Amino acid sequence: MSILGKIFNFGAQSDTSQYTSFFGFGGNSKSIANQQNSLTLSAFFNGVDQLSKDIAKMPKAVYIKTNRVREKQSTHQVNYLIATAPNDFMTAFDFWRVIVVLMLLKGEAFIKISRNKITGEVEFFDILDNEKIEIKKSKTTLIYTYESDEISSNDILHFKGFTLNGIRGISVIAFAAANLGVQLDTQMYSADIYSNRGLGYGVLESETDIANENKQKLVEGFKNRMSEKGPIKVAALDLGMKYKSISITPAEAQFLETGRFAIEDVARWLNMPVHKLKSLTNANFNTLEQQNIQYVVDCLVGWTANIENELNRKLFQKNTTYKEYVKFNEKVFLRGDAKTQAEFYTKMVYAGLMTRNEVRELEDLNPIDGLDEILTPVNMQIMSNLLENNNEKNNADG
Repeated sequence: MSILGKIFNFGAQSDTSQYTSFFGFGGNSKSIANQQNSLTLSAFFNGVDQLSKDIAKMPKAVYIKTNRVREKQSTHQVNYLIATAPNDFMTAFDFWRVIVVLMLLKGEAFIKISRNKITGEVEFFDILDNEKIEIKKSKTTLIYTYESDEISSNDILHFKGFTLNGIRGISVIAFAAANLGVQLDTQMYSADIYSNRGLGYGVLESETDIANENKQKLVEGFKNRMSEKGPIKVAALDLGMKYKSISITPAEAQFLETGRFAIEDVARWLNMPVHKLKSLTNANFNTLEQQNIQYVVDCLVGWTANIENELNRKLFQKNTTYKEYVKFNEKVFLRGDAKTQAEFYTKMVYAGLMTRNEVRELEDLNPIDGLDEILTPVNMQIMSNLLENNNEKNNADG
């Protein structure tokens, strides 16, 4: 297949190997990461788990906007599907978690939209097997084929991760395969060292010559004695023999330290701050707050905007006098400690940007009568009121 064919391959499911070969990946690593073995790396597993959980637990809702007024549509059918249960098999949390995992590990996720044949109302979502999907591009649309059945593009939610053509998604593993493969090699090498080259790895030294036929007997005898069960093991050595343990060399120890830097590499691949992968070596409370903001802005918002756009263009009518749309509320991740949150609410209420009942709603508290009006500080007023009051005063004096 040509280079362009590899990049703009519409029909077949994305194959990790074709991208690793095209971009010259592979190096000298014995291991090449794939969808399964990459998750044996604790940092990568934690990153995938963290990102998928964060998007899954994010509040989601359908809104309708008419002119400048936006209202949450709690009774909307789509609202129930995206926020409570997309089908009879799983909760919304499980559904969105699977979607993000598929986008990370396979580059894309496909969801069939099942509609009522009479009303056209969306009834449920069904996750499709990536390996059974084929896509063909016509002049004006995409044609999806699933197990020999053609499905209209309007009835498929196609969520893509990284993409080179806007049509097919590519797994992050396709590009990180060699880098993660080195980490897999390090992990296996570490296991080999600690299991086979610990205190039991060494040599027997003798001040005199030993016949070849006796060397094997000495080695076997020493191994049998030291491998006996029990907390205390003692071996007697004759002929001035000494046991010399061979421990990990400085070069090997330095190589094992690369595991710590692997966390930073995984953080780069997933566009996450390092502390999200449970590495707090250079973190403190001040930097963590800024890194949480960075995580939301640089990572989460990109994923949610991608998902929102696909939902909005496939689930709602176009060219209407109102606008229906899905919104993922990423602001829940920007809440600070109790003191900081209280100061934020106070400023928002005093600035007239929020009512007190809106604050209570964010804190899962019931509304109270009389708290729906905007507060205005007595020492502040709009310019038109100031001019009007000034004119009234002049007229009264005149």
